[in-house]
Amino acid sequence: MIDKEFIKGSATFGLGYATARVLGLLFFIIVARICIPEDYGYIRYSIAVAGIAEVALVSQGTTLTRYLGKYKGNKEIENQYFSNIVIAVLITLFIVVLVLFIILYIADKLHVGIFLVVIGTTISEIYYGLLRGFIFYIRLTLFFIGTNVVKIVLILLIFYTGYYQPQLVLAIFGLSCIVPLLFMELKNPSPVSFKIKTVSKETLKELGKFSVPIIVASYAYSLITSFDTICIEHYLGMYEVGIYSVAKTLGQIFIFAPIAINTILMPKVAGFSEKKEIKRYLKLSLVLVISASLVLLSGIFIFQRELIELIFTTKYLEATTVLCIYSIGMVFFSIYTTIEAIWIGIGKLSVPTMILSISAIFNIIGNIYVIQKWGIQGAGFIFMLTYLVALISLSLISYLKR
Repeated sequence: MIDKEFIKGSATFGLGYATARVLGLLFFIIVARICIPEDYGYIRYSIAVAGIAEVALVSQGTTLTRYLGKYKGNKEIENQYFSNIVIAVLITLFIVVLVLFIILYIADKLHVGIFLVVIGTTISEIYYGLLRGFIFYIRLTLFFIGTNVVKIVLILLIFYTGYYQPQLVLAIFGLSCIVPLLFMELKNPSPVSFKIKTVSKETLKELGKFSVPIIVASYAYSLITSFDTICIEHYLGMYEVGIYSVAKTLGQIFIFAPIAINTILMPKVAGFSEKKEIKRYLKLSLVLVISASLVLLSGIFIFQRELIELIFTTKYLEATTVLCIYSIGMVFFSIYTTIEAIWIGIGKLSVPTMILSISAIFNIIGNIYVIQKWGIQGAGFIFMLTYLVALISLSLISYLKR
């Protein structure tokens, strides 16, 4: 039988996360409204570049969640894994920043805002992984809401003071998480401590072995969700990036349900041993995610033009050419990530890693070929097709392995 704590946790975090995501969307809506499409395109392009660069860092948050969930209640082991992951993140951060600096310098696109997004997102994701591992769903909710409230307050402040510039917007986007993090930790510290004595080569190797498939899968995911933006900038320009980014921004409403479910689901099943119990949680999660996704998709199909005109103004109406296609892809994405959460929770990462890696290659080739011919509509179609194939593949393998 499904325990009430899972339902309560998912519902509580789901409501809070939806609120946080709405605030996050509001941040981008404000930015889009005060920007010309080219500047908005540049901001989203920079976030996409940072998103690819930071994958090896933010994926450590998933590793932290899994080990804290697995050894929950054993304070000594919790401190051990937390301390080793902190060291791994610091080493990786140095390497990522150095490589990114070299690449951006050579490409003549060296801007400090991209680095601030990388650093800030890493801090946010590691803290998210920490709270998620302990299933502190109320604190997770407060953290996400607090981060987005800070973003909105700061973006409105610079807008009304007339000090707006894209690099400052990127700094706000990346570093706003630090304010609620410090507030929460000073008021109620997390039940782990950094113990340098527990750091060892053996533990780092164990974490590395577990993390590699996650990093590969995360890079694949990042390429699928970000390469289209980079490709559009290369072939079509920043204006088209701005238009396409409006569709991507609205498409984020589809992740409310799967994130709410998967945040609790993954660490929950990490300690399960019986397949029947895992299947029960998977079936319930899929029913909730699919139901929510279809309701949202219906709304997008009926009111897409009105939504764009009301939220982003008429200067972004061209996004209607791709919004429905992209939204269908987000439905497939939502279902896929719910099934994937089960595989990660039980520690079997090879299958989703393989599927996402192949999907990323297909996505890259598809975008390079299709965007030149069909523009942003082609990018939306490739995104949809990528996650349709990934979903069918993972569902089929899951069924055969049942």
